[in-house]
Amino acid sequence: MDGRYLISPYAVNSNSKEKTNRWLNVRRGAYTRMVSLSLISNSKITEEEFEHFQNQCIRDGEELPKVRDIQEAQELHRQVG
Repeated sequence: MDGRYLISPYAVNSNSKEKTNRWLNVRRGAYTRMVSLSLISNSKITEEEFEHFQNQCIRDGEELPKVRDIQEAQELHRQVG
């Protein structure tokens, strides 16, 4: 899957008239699912959320992202947004 579902456009958030048909392929540990943009938050991650993510990766035997991975994702985000 290339990060998009072919569905009818949906509202990005309840405060906007903007619509999209894009979905994100989100992974936490070994668990992957498609998520609509309306469920994604721009707020900073909390310590509790990070610990949950870290523990899930450990349980699933998944490698935690490296600083380089995060920097690459941030650069890609800057280029797109």
